[in-house]
Amino acid sequence: MKRIILLALILSGTINTEAQTLSGGLRGGISNWLVLARSGGFVQEAKDGDAVSWDKEAFIRYQTKGRLAFEVAGNTYNREKESYANVWGCNFGGSPYDSSYTQVKYRSTELNISLQYQILTNCTKKCPFFKNITNYIGIVASADIRNYKSVVNQSSTWDNVPMQTYNEKGRGVYYYFGLTHSLVYKIGEHFNAISAVSLRFNPNNGYYDGNWTPMPNTKLSCRAGISYNIIKAKQ
Repeated sequence: MKRIILLALILSGTINTEAQTLSGGLRGGISNWLVLARSGGFVQEAKDGDAVSWDKEAFIRYQTKGRLAFEVAGNTYNREKESYANVWGCNFGGSPYDSSYTQVKYRSTELNISLQYQILTNCTKKCPFFKNITNYIGIVASADIRNYKSVVNQSSTWDNVPMQTYNEKGRGVYYYFGLTHSLVYKIGEHFNAISAVSLRFNPNNGYYDGNWTPMPNTKLSCRAGISYNIIKAKQ
């Protein structure tokens, strides 16, 4: 983190900071959750209905007259996971229950902080269509505050054994790091259309409990929206 801050200060000192743009806006989109296994390095989609989430995001973006931009965003999303366990001819801890159904609902709030740098190409300078488009790539760090509610139903094939239900609530904080790419299209004097694509990875996530069940630890997000220039940059 100290190196990132130092890099930002160095880059800020190499550009003209006399004119800046401060904007705020809203974005929405979709995220696909993936499982990047620790052993073997394979990638697969998350299972049990938790592979996709719909993101709702509000953000503040600070852009210098040069190529450097900072962005702070708050995002909310919900996910749901279902799992089944059947142990025929056995039981759980000496109890008569030999099957289990678990449903977990997540309500999450994310804080995303990114440092981005503008990419210039020959097409940006020559093509009229790209005149109002700015293209950024950078790094992003995220804190995911995740509230969950778990419902476990245990049942039995034995006669006269009623179903048991357990409820559990909790909260966890997960950290993600990765890359982000943004396109900003100037619509008019005050408004911009802005898109963001990010790929983030949680290095500490792997497998859940002792069941060797893969949990999603990689998030691929695509979002788009509108921003308003609160402070307009001077020309």
